[in-house]
Amino acid sequence: MSSLPDCFLLSHPDFRLSAAFVRAAVAAADFRACATECIHTPPHFTCRGFAFAPPGGNGGGGGGANCQLTGWDPRDPALPAEGGLAEDPEFAVYGRRSARVCRDRMKEKEEARAF
Repeated sequence: MSSLPDCFLLSHPDFRLSAAFVRAAVAAADFRACATECIHTPPHFTCRGFAFAPPGGNGGGGGGANCQLTGWDPRDPALPAEGGLAEDPEFAVYGRRSARVCRDRMKEKEEARAF
């Protein structure tokens, strides 16, 4: 089984995405489910990152949408400069690694498990 968390990097702990930068928001049971939502986004945009808060808190403003997907790369310095982030200690923002890096890291883990 591949490790989806290896496909994302933490870029902004204690922040969420500002509403104008959220392309889709869903309820996710855990980090893996949110990462899967980002990888399998609808065809109308490419998810380049997400903000996630563990379920059970006030994540998503109480509406249960604790997984916020964005087409912006969270590592882009323009995101915070354009007001794309809001402080929230329950959330953390993650950026998607390149497909090649993601594939290589998952392959390394598979090979390590074979030993």
